[in-house]
Amino acid sequence: MAVDPSAKTNELYKVAENGLKEVGVDYPFSNHTGKRKPQDSSGAMETEDHDVYELAGALENIIKQSQVEIIDLKQVILQTLLLRRRSSAVNRHFLLHYLDLRRHWKRVRKSRRF
Repeated sequence: MAVDPSAKTNELYKVAENGLKEVGVDYPFSNHTGKRKPQDSSGAMETEDHDVYELAGALENIIKQSQVEIIDLKQVILQTLLLRRRSSAVNRHFLLHYLDLRRHWKRVRKSRRF
């Protein structure tokens, strides 16, 4: 009984896609899963090599996509840190003005009493 290599390949892609989804990577292998012409046993090795290269190419694309996402996330983190620093500086500035106004107000109230 011969097993259709394209069925095995499609199953492999489906397993890979589900595994990647579990770890948060959404990469559809739908462009890799397609009906192929049945080949004789001499072409089976070529098909396996082709499948390996296709899968390697897909994984390379996933890695590249992940690297771009990592760079984007690093930028977001840096922007967030910068905004926090600015926010802290504004809070310190506000606090200093508040304390200064409070001292000034106390002096004004004292001077009115006498």
